[in-house]
Amino acid sequence: MDDRGLSKIEPLLRGFVRLMRSGLLWVVLGPVVAAQEPLDGPPEADSDAIELDSDSVIDRSFIPDPESSSAELESRGDLPSVAGAIRRRPLRTYRDGIYQKLTLSASVIPAMGSESDDFGLADFYAGLTLAVPWPSREAPLFFTPNYGQLSIDRGPTTDLPATLHYSTLDVSWFKRWNERYQSVISVSPGVFGDLRQGSPDPIRIQGMALVMCDWIPRRLMIGTGILYLDRDDIPMLPVIGFTYTPRDDWKLEVNVRRNRLARLMRVTPTSEDWGYLTFDWMGNTYAVVRTDGRPDYATLQDFRFMAGWEQKRDGGAGHRLEAGVAFGREVDFRDYGGDFTAEPSIVIQGVVIF
Repeated sequence: MDDRGLSKIEPLLRGFVRLMRSGLLWVVLGPVVAAQEPLDGPPEADSDAIELDSDSVIDRSFIPDPESSSAELESRGDLPSVAGAIRRRPLRTYRDGIYQKLTLSASVIPAMGSESDDFGLADFYAGLTLAVPWPSREAPLFFTPNYGQLSIDRGPTTDLPATLHYSTLDVSWFKRWNERYQSVISVSPGVFGDLRQGSPDPIRIQGMALVMCDWIPRRLMIGTGILYLDRDDIPMLPVIGFTYTPRDDWKLEVNVRRNRLARLMRVTPTSEDWGYLTFDWMGNTYAVVRTDGRPDYATLQDFRFMAGWEQKRDGGAGHRLEAGVAFGREVDFRDYGGDFTAEPSIVIQGVVIF
C-alpha cells in the first residue's frame, strides 16, 4: 500500500478516534454492559460467544507481539513524531511475575429484522491470564481460565435457548527460537452449551500450533500453522497470515480470523492510541436443547466489519471500543435441521484489560 492509499484512509480513522474519545459511544455502550447480568430463572443454554478471534474463545493477545514495530523503533532511541509526542521507552507486552492481565469485554448485536426467527445477541466475558516461567523465563506457559455468557434476544419462533454459557482453560506455550523464528502451541478444553438437563455433551477441545517468521525485520512477519476449532462445520483449519508494516505508524494484519488495518494516532510515555478498521469471522458450536426438547448442536457464525479505537498501556493493559455491522449471521443445526439466517445488524463491543 503506497502513501497515497494510506493518506485516503487516515482521515476516516482520525474522525472515528475523535468520536470515540468524545465519549458518545461510551454512553451507548454503558447500558449494554450493565445489561449483561444473568437472566431471571435457571440458565437455559450455555455456549461460547460467537467470536472465533475474540477473548471469548482462545485468548491470543497476551502472546508477546513480535511485529510491534513501534516498540522496536523506540529501541533504537526515537519514534517519529505522531500527534506531536515521542515516547522514550517501549511498552511491555506482558508483566513480570505470575499475574498478567484481567480481561473484561461486552458486546451487543440487536435484532434488526422483522422475521419471527430473527434474534439479537448480548455477550459478556471475563478471563484471567497467569504466566509460569516453565520450562524457562524465555519460554513461559500461560494459563487463562475464563467464563462468558451469551444472552439471546429471541423472536417468537427462534429455535435457540435464551442463555448460553461458555468456559475454557487455555494453556499456551510461547517459544522464540532465534531472531527470526518463534512458535506458539495452545490447548483449550472447555464447555460450550446451555448446560440444561437433557442437553448433549458440551465438552469440546480447541487448540492451535503456529510458527512465525520475521521475514523482513520490522516490516513483514509471516505465520502458518493449524487451528483445531472442534466445530461441526469446520473441525480443523490450516492457516497462513502475515503482518505488514509499510511505515512505523501503520500496520496491516491478515489472517483467517481477524484482519486489521491500524494507524498509530497518538503516543505518550506510557501509552499508544491506535485507530483501525477490522474484518472478523466469528463462530462456534454449542450443545443445546431445542424448543421441542430434543438435544442438538447449534453452530452460530457471522462476519463483522468494524472501526475501532484502542489504547495500549505498559504491561499489556488498555482498552478498546469497536462499532460496525454484522452480516452473514447463520445458525446451523447438526441433527434435526431447521437452519436459519438472521438479518444483518449493527455491533458494538468494548474491551477493558487490567
